[in-house]
Amino acid sequence: MARTLSRLLPLALALLAVTSAHAQTWHLVWSDEFNGPANSLPSESDWNFVRGWGAKGNHEIQFYCRPTDDDGPCNSKLHPNLFEDGTGNLVLTAIHDGQRWSSARLNTQNKHTILYGRVEARLRMEPGAGFWPAFWLLGDDHENNHWPNCGEQDIMEWVQKYGPSTTSAHIHGPGYSGAHGIGSDFTFPAINGAAGRIDDGAFHIYGMTWSPNRMEFYRDDPAK
Repeated sequence: MARTLSRLLPLALALLAVTSAHAQTWHLVWSDEFNGPANSLPSESDWNFVRGWGAKGNHEIQFYCRPTDDDGPCNSKLHPNLFEDGTGNLVLTAIHDGQRWSSARLNTQNKHTILYGRVEARLRMEPGAGFWPAFWLLGDDHENNHWPNCGEQDIMEWVQKYGPSTTSAHIHGPGYSGAHGIGSDFTFPAINGAAGRIDDGAFHIYGMTWSPNRMEFYRDDPAK
């Protein structure tokens, strides 16, 4: 029987442009609130659903399933990996069927791009051995200008070595890619003497503000 082991639930994904880098006057250029009925799917006019084995170089073992796939480890009817829950959440689920892992991945390639502005999502996560939830941007020329030359902005990333209390935000490019990315970790603050955790049951906003000479990453409270 399939087991649901991890969920990454973006409540809202927004792209905002700034009319003045100094005044910080934002206006919304695109968002997805994932407010469709239960078991519906995000619009394919906004999203691409990825199919295939995990990304090369990261030693991933899961197979990415599109929402309608019913072959291999994918079963859209019995245990879908991606769906809207009817209460404003998009659910991405990692599933183990006893032999293989399946998961989900989606992107906005060739559908939504941004140069400068603010990007954020509300996410709720669970840690676990082997999980690698992430919310990130990749240069829209990456098919021809291959990574790391195309650039990458990791707004939120969690890997097991961080432990259950820490996420990271980094940028990557030529000369500062992989383990040499530029950025920092964020440790969830302690509450009532107990260490903070990424799986505290709450949604948190992970975002980035981007101007010609500056990138700032935040959790919950953006730079004003």
